[in-house]
Amino acid sequence: MIDKIESSHEMLNLVVESIAGAGIIPPEVYADLLVCIDTHKGLNKPKEVKVKREVRTKEYMFTFEGGGWNTVWAKTKRGAIKKAIKEYNDNPESTLTVRASSVHLATESGLKSACSTFY
Repeated sequence: MIDKIESSHEMLNLVVESIAGAGIIPPEVYADLLVCIDTHKGLNKPKEVKVKREVRTKEYMFTFEGGGWNTVWAKTKRGAIKKAIKEYNDNPESTLTVRASSVHLATESGLKSACSTFY
């Protein structure tokens, strides 16, 4: 499609130049025609498609009121808070309450430290 647009504009330029060379149109009209052709060429170019960057899920740690901890996987901290609250606070089968202020990105050392309570 772009090749067709490019070649059609080149052909249009050649036609306008040959007409102008024959003296059929005045120079100021010739200049305006070239500007219109270039403007039209720019309007027909395909728009660039923006590619969204992919956000990976990360592991977030959090604690419960009264003790204990767990993790969730989410793309953002806000998403991790929502997911943890939905899984525990909003779950009628759960008696645990998430401390939203404790949600943080899990680190290897933090996970090792938390897991050491099981040994």
